[in-house]
Amino acid sequence: MNEEPLLVLRPSFVNAFLPTLIKYILKIIFYIAVPIGAIYISLNVLQQTKMNVAIVMILFFLGSITLAILSLIIKVFVFTPKVEYRFYKHHLEVESKLLQIKKKSVPYNKITNINSEISLWDRMTNSGDLVIHTADENETGDIKILFLKNPLDLEKKIHALIVKTQRSK
Repeated sequence: MNEEPLLVLRPSFVNAFLPTLIKYILKIIFYIAVPIGAIYISLNVLQQTKMNVAIVMILFFLGSITLAILSLIIKVFVFTPKVEYRFYKHHLEVESKLLQIKKKSVPYNKITNINSEISLWDRMTNSGDLVIHTADENETGDIKILFLKNPLDLEKKIHALIVKTQRSK
């Protein structure tokens, strides 16, 4: 007989979309568009041709936004919905389904600490991430639960599950 999970968590699209979009746009602008724009402008200066710098920068900016949106679509709409976190009576199970199915399981007695990460956007939308640190020496390591609604309430629920497990022994 399969045990029913006490708590099931999935990432929230609303909490994933805007912060990820902003982060990707800024990364692409600073790491790709600005250096390429600088190289392009310097090459044109060396060749002594006349060009409109504003048009070049606008084109690089629009290109960076397009790349950011494509990256966002891949991350948020392809990878994010394929992860599920299930809390059972004695263990946590993480299942991700994309090209292959991966499952990780961690008993509660291996969880050493739980941290919450809440950005400014997360505070405005009452969301955030939880990082579950484990003492597991194999590949399980830390587990990041991303894009959650009410992360502080969920952190309390997880702590309560751990305490309940420790008392039942």
